Amino acid sequence: MSLDISISIKGVDKIQEKLGVRSFLGAVSHGMERASNFAVSKIQRERLTKRGPHSLGIQSGDLRKSLKTAPNDPKISGETVTVSIGSNVKDKSGVSYPAIHEFGWFGFRKRAWLSLGVNDSIPTFTKEIEKSLEKALE
Repeated sequence: MSLDISISIKGVDKIQEKLGVRSFLGAVSHGMERASNFAVSKIQRERLTKRGPHSLGIQSGDLRKSLKTAPNDPKISGETVTVSIGSNVKDKSGVSYPAIHEFGWFGFRKRAWLSLGVNDSIPTFTKEIEKSLEKALE
């Protein structure tokens, strides 16, 4: 189970024009990569270590260890930069363990640990993309 994070950036036409589309998207991609690594660490720490209504706490630690960005991310398609964060851990019956808790399947209550964790990290995505664009403009 993974969650795709796509960023649409508005109001940066002058920056894109100055850098060119390829350099602009490269800078955005670099910022997305840095932010997604931060988001994974934050989700592991706050959503998969602590116990609470929107966090799972540690059971075996497998889910926490398996959470990562997808290989070869971020991906650029046209003018969209996408990164995926997720885990492939299954329970004993082969069902996606992360999805059971994220969506509340099979009698488990919905905790939305991944989507809320990503949402908590949106300011970091913004900050890291801004930093990458500023560096590209130097």
